[in-house]
Amino acid sequence: MAYNESVLPLGLAVIVLNRELPSVSFPPHPRRLIIKSESRPKATKDYRVVWHLPEIGYAAIEFNKAPKNLAAERARLETMFDSVEYDRGARLAYNPNDANWPQMWHFQTIKANLAWDLSFGSPIKVAVIDTGLDYNHPDLAGNVWTNPGEIAGNGLDDDGNGYADDIHGYDFAYMDSEPDDVYGHGTPCAGLVGAVQDNTIGVTGIAPNARIMGLKACIDSGYLYDSFLIPAYIYAANMGARVFSMSYFSDRVSSGEKTAMDYAVAHGVLPIAAAGNSNSGIPYYPSGYDNVVAVGALDGGSNRAGFSNFGTWVDVAAPGVSLWAPTVGGGYTSGFGGTSGATPHVAGLATLLLGARPSATADEIRAAIEDTASPVNVSTYGKLDCQLAMQAILGSPATLPAAQFQYMTPAAYDMTADRAFEQIVTIKGRSLGMPNTVEVLADGESLPIVGRTRQTLSVEVGARRPNAFTLKVNGAVVATWGSPSGTETTYAATEVSSQGTSYSGSSSAMIKSDASYAMSGTRGDGTIRFESVFRLVKPASTMKLRLGRSYTQSGGTERVYLYDWTSASYPYGNFVEVGSAPTSTAATSVEYTIPNASRFIDVEGSVYVVVYADGMPGGTELRVDVLNYSRP
Repeated sequence: MAYNESVLPLGLAVIVLNRELPSVSFPPHPRRLIIKSESRPKATKDYRVVWHLPEIGYAAIEFNKAPKNLAAERARLETMFDSVEYDRGARLAYNPNDANWPQMWHFQTIKANLAWDLSFGSPIKVAVIDTGLDYNHPDLAGNVWTNPGEIAGNGLDDDGNGYADDIHGYDFAYMDSEPDDVYGHGTPCAGLVGAVQDNTIGVTGIAPNARIMGLKACIDSGYLYDSFLIPAYIYAANMGARVFSMSYFSDRVSSGEKTAMDYAVAHGVLPIAAAGNSNSGIPYYPSGYDNVVAVGALDGGSNRAGFSNFGTWVDVAAPGVSLWAPTVGGGYTSGFGGTSGATPHVAGLATLLLGARPSATADEIRAAIEDTASPVNVSTYGKLDCQLAMQAILGSPATLPAAQFQYMTPAAYDMTADRAFEQIVTIKGRSLGMPNTVEVLADGESLPIVGRTRQTLSVEVGARRPNAFTLKVNGAVVATWGSPSGTETTYAATEVSSQGTSYSGSSSAMIKSDASYAMSGTRGDGTIRFESVFRLVKPASTMKLRLGRSYTQSGGTERVYLYDWTSASYPYGNFVEVGSAPTSTAATSVEYTIPNASRFIDVEGSVYVVVYADGMPGGTELRVDVLNYSRP
């Protein structure tokens, strides 16, 4: 297809305007910073040290009063410490109540009762990291974890773990031994994981013999911060939790939180987190980390709940509407929901499986959960099947799901000698590990596979720029895809979504100009919001964003945005406009040069792009043929 390049000249250096895409804004903690320091920092007249974790070399400090310019204080402290980061915020992944579904339908649809026919599990510690826990609730008290090394009420740290009187967990938001649930979110989550069974009252949890560790990491108004979550992760790992249930979300890719999560995983923890409730394919964290199981939500018909996030980064799905669960004060609700409610279903199943086979590793538990899931339209693996997962962990081999290709990054690379390290590309998909036989071909020639997991392949492409790639699994072609033209290192989009309207096509359709499209319809207010993500991008001082597209009707204005990571974690910061143009029915292309590109790439190498058009006639469709990001 020939493109009309008259929209904007290629190579135009874009002036970043002050226009911001409408977004939800929640700033970092106004008085706290996260500091990397191997030794405990010294308190000053301006701030105190909230905590220091020698296991990972991080500390949190809190100013005595909110600085007038937190950014300036951060910059000043960067001259004294290895790194200084904002104490980023997050919101709970909660959805409004709906009380119309039959009682406990959500456990029946994932066959929890059939898994109990095989095992009720044994006492396994699971950390519910949330708003706290009503540990006196009659349907929870029997399964609440009790710290055997601590003597209640004596004000001493009897077991020497750094926390006095941590009998049932700890409150990291207010730094006391009482993880009380004022907000009321953690108690229903805990009940879905492990409410007491066969006591003739209330409900049951999926893991009826769980030992629930209540870790409060949320202020009572419903917000979480890194300075609460980081020590909670370390505490739970050090105290022997095998599973984390994390019903919250943000794009919190701060290095301190990621380091703490990696520490927990290295200590045998299986972390499970909510994908988020924004009806978007943009990854949220901590669920977006590869070593965390990301959970989407289903409705009563086992379809994606309309609010649930989705995409290649979402691993499994569970019921997330009209859920029966305990509430603070001894009561119950039939209307808990969101990916907040879906997450403890998965955490409960992981705890149940570990109780049936305590010697299993976190990787084995994850494989049993994912490989036995049934396909649904929200996640890579699908809807939980507790019965099949239990059979798999007890020794019945699971039938691996059909192999799948999701994306390759980078999609093409610079072949010059100083870029040789980029000749290793990553392929993301499903069922790519053993015992399957996997082959990747470039223009028909087999390529060396230098790394392999169940979901990724590291492939050495060598000194070539192939026109086409092919993925074969067990001799069958799973996918073929093209390579962008040119000489630069080029990244293809990994996710495609469109909020509030229908969309179709995959990210692979936008790799090169070939008249295959990803498409988005128009919302009721005459706007189009087309979202894409690039992942594992290696940053450069200047990048280029290429967009080739057309509209089925003209008349509106198109604006292209990149997410500015220096403004705050997604979704609490700002998208910045990098260019605009009238919409056109002609196939047109534009290339934006992005200066200071590091501000648009997070520490995980993620870049978020939104193509936003307003003033569009009803029924208009956006067709994107090319969308890629490159390093000159």
